[in-house]
Amino acid sequence: MKRAAVPALLLAILIPAPLAIAQQSGAARPSSSAQGAQAAGRAAALAAQREADETLARTYMATKRYKEAGDVYERLAKANPRDPSYLNLTGIAYMQRGDLRGARRWFDRATKLEPRFADAFNNLGATWYSERNFRRALQYYQRAVALQPGVAGYHTNVGYAYFSLKMTVEAEQAFRRALLMDPHIFQQNDRTGSVLQDRSVADRGLFAFTMARSYAGTGDAENCATYLRRALDEGYRDIAKVHTDPSFAAVLADPGVQSVLSLIPAPRGQAAVPPGS
Repeated sequence: MKRAAVPALLLAILIPAPLAIAQQSGAARPSSSAQGAQAAGRAAALAAQREADETLARTYMATKRYKEAGDVYERLAKANPRDPSYLNLTGIAYMQRGDLRGARRWFDRATKLEPRFADAFNNLGATWYSERNFRRALQYYQRAVALQPGVAGYHTNVGYAYFSLKMTVEAEQAFRRALLMDPHIFQQNDRTGSVLQDRSVADRGLFAFTMARSYAGTGDAENCATYLRRALDEGYRDIAKVHTDPSFAAVLADPGVQSVLSLIPAPRGQAAVPPGS
């Protein structure tokens, strides 16, 4: 009888043990308010690290340390997989160091993550423009404009693509739209931004004259005169058209424009357009 009592006693001792462990675990578990505080602390730390990385990457971009900038943006993209902006910025860092194919992969990933990401479509266009595939570049630039028509930089890129395709009328229209949105768009040059612009052109004389017409169309006589002088300096062979082209009529009376006109002989047998006509 005494031997039968031992298993019963062992059973009695062992049964409460899990309950005791559970009670201890419950006592050690932090309260919901403590858990909330811990989560908030982790979120704040992640946000601080993210901001620090963004600042570091922008600094690298501004100082042309594109490899280092790309490494930081790749880290941010990995840590924030639902944010397409880091994919786009990584692509820009690749593009700035001359890796067009690498850049294109990142921009393409950004558009797949966010199909309405206009910056990434614009930047895809910039990679093709750099490879002188102007028609394909134009397609991507136009896609960006369709998604976000209020960005002046997209319109300037459309203008450059048209100009490189020798479609100067369309180029001028695009430039004029951009200038009406932002009169200083052609003076901006931001390496840390999210929109790429390739401003290389083959015929600089014709381009300067086209820009002069574009500025004249917005009534900006000062910049019109600047680009007319550039066209003259580049030896643009049809510079005398400024005397008869109605596009310049609204700015011909400006002293700055007049000073450039004094250097440009009027074409023989053609009457000059009266100022303001």
